[in-house]
Amino acid sequence: MGTLPDNLRVASAVPSVVSAALALLAVSGPRTPSRKRGLRAASALFALGTIMNLASPSIGEKLLWSPVVAALSVVLWRRAAQHGRAPVTAEV
Repeated sequence: MGTLPDNLRVASAVPSVVSAALALLAVSGPRTPSRKRGLRAASALFALGTIMNLASPSIGEKLLWSPVVAALSVVLWRRAAQHGRAPVTAEV
């Protein structure tokens, strides 16, 4: 295994920041129609990313990143589906 060149390090850092922003959007933020659309669009892109990881010749992408990206896609889709529902609260 080698080290990524500097330009590819920057290119791989950008999706990390985007993923972190999507995670924050999924767990917080106002329940607006644009948030729902954003979560659904992100979910669709991550589903496409899952297919791309499965098509990769890299064993690491197939075994590690395919399930991780697929899970993120499902979580974002489910959060978007909860858009119109009241937040879940624990009753004592």
